[in-house]
Amino acid sequence: DYLELTEITTHLIEGGKFDPQGKKVFDLGAGIGRYTDWFCQKSCSAVVTVDFIQEFIDKNRQLNNHFQTQPSPIPIDFICCDVGHLDTLYFTPQRSNSKGTWDLIFSNWLLMYFPDPQLKVLIQQFYTWLKPGGSIFFRESCYTTVSGVKVAPGTSPTTY
Repeated sequence: DYLELTEITTHLIEGGKFDPQGKKVFDLGAGIGRYTDWFCQKSCSAVVTVDFIQEFIDKNRQLNNHFQTQPSPIPIDFICCDVGHLDTLYFTPQRSNSKGTWDLIFSNWLLMYFPDPQLKVLIQQFYTWLKPGGSIFFRESCYTTVSGVKVAPGTSPTTY
């Protein structure tokens, strides 16, 4: 975990690719919040952390909610939903969230779980969420299954 976190966060900030300070971030497939914590430690201005497993969202809230009560609070929305439905669940008239205002959409080992047609729609939605000059960062690994077995050509390691 530590090596992966260091690898990704170093890649994000090396050469000025992305400095989270003062930025609004979507942390998609956030799990228990390994990157939510990092974004908040780097003084982002807001984080939306999304996962479809309620227990992971609860653990993320337990570990990171304190960032909302520190002297310079960082608002965090902890959302339990399928990322594929986020566009219609998060950007609603009842919420004060606006499309086209986010600086970074971040995901680690998430997009590989979407079938191609749904992934194309999701990527198009990402661009409507980002403000001009915003960034998308995703990291995937599709060479082996979770158990490390090499994948045969033409098959998906994410099909269980």
